[in-house]
Amino acid sequence: MPPTAAVVLVVEDEPCVTDVLQTLLAAGGHGVEIATNACAALARVQTGGVDLVLLDLMLPDLNGLQLCRLLRAHEGEVYLPIIMLTGLSDDTQRHAGFAAGADDYVTKPFRHEDLLDRVQVWVRARQRLKVAQLSSVRPFVEGDVLDQEIARQDGRLVYLVTQASQRPGYLASVLMPYAIARGWDEAELATALGCPVGSLLRMLLCHRPLPLTWEASVATLAATYGADPGALLGVVRAAEGTQRATVR
Repeated sequence: MPPTAAVVLVVEDEPCVTDVLQTLLAAGGHGVEIATNACAALARVQTGGVDLVLLDLMLPDLNGLQLCRLLRAHEGEVYLPIIMLTGLSDDTQRHAGFAAGADDYVTKPFRHEDLLDRVQVWVRARQRLKVAQLSSVRPFVEGDVLDQEIARQDGRLVYLVTQASQRPGYLASVLMPYAIARGWDEAELATALGCPVGSLLRMLLCHRPLPLTWEASVATLAATYGADPGALLGVVRAAEGTQRATVR
């Protein structure tokens, strides 16, 4: 298998669709497993070893949005990429998918190359995060202040900065420089925002940019990613103020 190969869990109850996806993903070098309902999918993810979920919106028990929220609620330290795959292409459904915690959204019919590209992008993102987390675990040496500082800064915060520079968005562009200036690592930034560390990256790089000068939009983000609305708004306001002062 290539370096970015993954175990992809396809959650789909239509045999004709699962056959196509299994052939396509296997040809791309990925391992493929099938779950035909939400209960089976949740049970499989909880056993570990799944790198990405390709999730249909229409399922026989729970719908894809409900399952997506459950998967996020049971997520471990390394985020699990979720790509929604559905024939419903209107903006309301798309926004609902992102609000439920999906990382990407593909509508049927889709181009095979496009789907494989998106799978590769999210698999690589997951792998980079796992490497960054391993590199941030450094042994403590008493008195080695410089190494301690390097270890503190050389973990997931560096990964977040890299992702923010590659995929700029309002939150990433405002909050990352502010966090670095304050000397926060990723755990401290998540604490300041009142959100789980596991959802921090998705919140910073959310696909749907919102006008965050509106308190209602901040409240929407907070509800989506498990942040505290007051804490998130306070840090965003402070970061905006710092950015304006720096520009002057």
